[in-house]
Amino acid sequence: MFMTALIMSCEATRVQDATQPPSISATETPGSTLLTTQTHDPTSTATTIPEPLPTEKPLPTDTAEPTPTATTVMLPQGSSAGETWVRPMDGMVKVYNPAGELLVGSTEEEIDTALQHCERDRGEGRCQREWFHDEYPDHKVRIEAFWIDRTEVTNAQFAAFLNVQGNQIEGDVTWLEVEDDSSLIEDQDGGYHPVPGYEDHPVIEVSWYGAIAYCHWAGASLASEESWEYAARGPERAEFPWGNDSPSCQQAKVSGCQDGPSQVNSHPDGASWTGAQDMAGNVFEWVTNWSMPYPGSPHENVDFGTIYKIVRGGSWNFEPYYGRSAHRSYALAQDIRNDFVGFRCVLTVDEEGNQ
Repeated sequence: MFMTALIMSCEATRVQDATQPPSISATETPGSTLLTTQTHDPTSTATTIPEPLPTEKPLPTDTAEPTPTATTVMLPQGSSAGETWVRPMDGMVKVYNPAGELLVGSTEEEIDTALQHCERDRGEGRCQREWFHDEYPDHKVRIEAFWIDRTEVTNAQFAAFLNVQGNQIEGDVTWLEVEDDSSLIEDQDGGYHPVPGYEDHPVIEVSWYGAIAYCHWAGASLASEESWEYAARGPERAEFPWGNDSPSCQQAKVSGCQDGPSQVNSHPDGASWTGAQDMAGNVFEWVTNWSMPYPGSPHENVDFGTIYKIVRGGSWNFEPYYGRSAHRSYALAQDIRNDFVGFRCVLTVDEEGNQ
């Protein structure tokens, strides 16, 4: 069912020749306002999330923005790293990441380490240091407290969303490429349904627009690159979500660990410091940022600009080094849909627990 995707520029075909660097791009750095870590009382405050619309399946339309109505729910304030909360709209378990500071990116020494990981995966002399230049320089970012989905959004969850909102057209493509043989969601019997047995696998063949629309519908948003990296590596800046050792197949679904994405919650040994799973491997994850250089970077790249969006975390058909939490040398056009990119959502809160 799955075909190993090759990466070609905007067509997302992976470069295997060591003389050709991977498709490289970076991310704009929005002014992420970060709070120092505080202990909060575990009270709840009110916020709003959208309410489901009628369940009749709409046809694809050119209307890109969902228009859900709002309902009031109680949002827990979150008192400690790893506390969980279930999002009412779709049943997604979210984990709490307290406010803090992170040195986003990599130092020169950490780029040396990245090169070592790459050569361990590809072979000595088959990697180039410049592939990791877009991680440089490291820079301090303040991150507000937020909840992040413990897993990637699943086929069952995304199918339920499509049955409410329809498979709308945005950026000249439908949110989900349901006609592709790799799609694990089918359009039949007047609705969208996960392929039997794949209900709890991460949704794939979804565009950046579809990821944005789902998170909005669920009362959340797509993660920024900075928040995603903070959730993956934590304030201690681990190389991978679980620490500094290269991935095993018990920790992450990467190349060499059987084809195709795994069911979510399959790799608890690879959980991040707050319990988020599959932030390395399984499927790459869309984030909000454009491919842009980090502040103060001396490096140039023809792909920098408002053309490609960063994806993070590595995938089932990519070498393990792509799963490094700081890795950002891969980006795609917003309308690309393939079998190795999915997403998860975040919900940022202030000191009082308000969205």
